[in-house]
Amino acid sequence: MNNMQKKSHCFIQYLYVICLILECHSVYSQIYGYHLIIRGIITIISILCMIIILLNRKVKIYKSVLSFIIFELLSSALIFTNTDNNTGKMIIILIFMFFLPLTLIFYSNLSKSEFKQLLNKFVNVVVVLSLISLIIWFLSSIIPIFKPNGSLKVVWGHPYSIFESIYYIHFNYQVVYWITGNPIMRNTGIFTEGPMYAVILIIALIFNDLIYYDNSRKSLKKTLIIFVTLISTMSTTGLVCAILIMLFNLKNYISILPKSIKPLLICLIGFAILVSVPIGYNLLDKKMSTGSAIHRNMDLKNGLNAFLNNPIIGNGISHQRGTEEDYEVGYGYSNTIIPVITDGGILLGIIYLLPMILLGIKSIIKKNYNNLMLLIIYMIILLTTLIQYRLITMTLISIIFILQYENNLFINNKQKY
Repeated sequence: MNNMQKKSHCFIQYLYVICLILECHSVYSQIYGYHLIIRGIITIISILCMIIILLNRKVKIYKSVLSFIIFELLSSALIFTNTDNNTGKMIIILIFMFFLPLTLIFYSNLSKSEFKQLLNKFVNVVVVLSLISLIIWFLSSIIPIFKPNGSLKVVWGHPYSIFESIYYIHFNYQVVYWITGNPIMRNTGIFTEGPMYAVILIIALIFNDLIYYDNSRKSLKKTLIIFVTLISTMSTTGLVCAILIMLFNLKNYISILPKSIKPLLICLIGFAILVSVPIGYNLLDKKMSTGSAIHRNMDLKNGLNAFLNNPIIGNGISHQRGTEEDYEVGYGYSNTIIPVITDGGILLGIIYLLPMILLGIKSIIKKNYNNLMLLIIYMIILLTTLIQYRLITMTLISIIFILQYENNLFINNKQKY
């Protein structure tokens, strides 16, 4: 590749990862009246990016990938026949019939260096978003220098909510009560709420610290920036996942620093964890003392009942949306797993869970503890957040499926699987 081609390739890669991030509950993808169109456009752009990256190379479709794609397409077709609304049908066509199959082919045809570059670019974008959001959050919520100077109608609530913005690059919506009981604005960045921002931050930590940790100081700096941002989101899930990842990698963090700095790092990490624990406990206590816990229990019960009505192919994608009555009575929409099996039954559940099971078995046999920690963190995300039909979720399904063949995955190897 010449210099111009390299720059174009780099731009396409960054455009692709930006699409993944923006589509995952960013305010821009949830603008009232345009959210479905915007999500569709973002999905199409990301598909085109993958196609462009795969151009001018011999694309291979390995047997295991092909088998999974065939099962996924047949399952999607059955679920499509059971889906009676246009939104659900669009999700099946764009996400399950185009994006997911292409993503599986895409990641199985990357070289090892390309795979690493793509994950690094995702982390780089998240670090930039983290720095911007931290600065604006601090100067608008902690020290009130910046004031909201705009607003957007966002599909969050029924039928929408008004999000105040600061120059349309930072949005204020959620107020929580600090340990002292004083109200404080969560750092939601460009996302609809703290937990949604936390999902992207956790995924960046997975990429940076578990899949391809290069044991460098630069990588450690990225980890610390993301961790501080996670604290500012005040997401219980985010704090738990971040602490687990950092404790898991603590030995690696310490090994890359000069001896004179190691005690300071240990103290800083210890202090950060000590601060995070009471914050997380306080957030959990507030959550459990409100109607949120009751609503989640109702969601779980109603979701399981809906699943049992049609356990094989489910009730159809987005079957419960559309009426105010349906919105007021939950159907499992407090996490990812329950709505998946409610909407698509066992068939859709297999698409989400089979790659995790296969990688888990392989990782136990090979004692790959990084992959096991990845699966633990990913399962926590699925059990606590709502990201079932997002591009980033399909990407994680693909990456987890491909990682079980890590030793013979990449195109510069001759082995087939």
